[in-house]
Amino acid sequence: MVIDVTFSLVTIAAVYSFILVFIVLWENLRGHGNLGLEKARDTCIQLTASAKKDLKIVTDLSPQIFEDPKILFVFHDALNNGVQIKILHDPAFNLEKVPQFKKMVDKSCNKIIVKQMDESPPYHFWVADERHLRLEDPHPAGEITNVKAELRFNTLKLGVRYEKIFDMLWIK
Repeated sequence: MVIDVTFSLVTIAAVYSFILVFIVLWENLRGHGNLGLEKARDTCIQLTASAKKDLKIVTDLSPQIFEDPKILFVFHDALNNGVQIKILHDPAFNLEKVPQFKKMVDKSCNKIIVKQMDESPPYHFWVADERHLRLEDPHPAGEITNVKAELRFNTLKLGVRYEKIFDMLWIK
């Protein structure tokens, strides 16, 4: 009788552990949305920290993101680790609106390259190393608090697609 109860508890614990692991993996594969400005910052930090060789960003250079001390720190850390950063930004915004980030760009010795687009992009995204992504739903330029976004890791096929989109926009 004791063996049956122990076996049952072990079985229940194993199933419970499997379910927890599945939920965590599903969230990482599926991605998850922004839950306000703080979540947007956290996902940008997490994505930037995951970059090992390059980071490509299509953005409006929101000061709430690009002037945030935590974001500046993680960019600095990425640069020190040899990450190349390329940023395409909305023509309605410029580096003058993000002076701390502009200083970092100026001192980066072309490790951060920023280019203004001719027209507003239909959506914003971040791609790290062709496989980690932050994808935003379309939204008005400058809007950040109500933006829906997904963070996806280890999605090479989707990452390569967004890298190609970035590269096409870059040469435009």
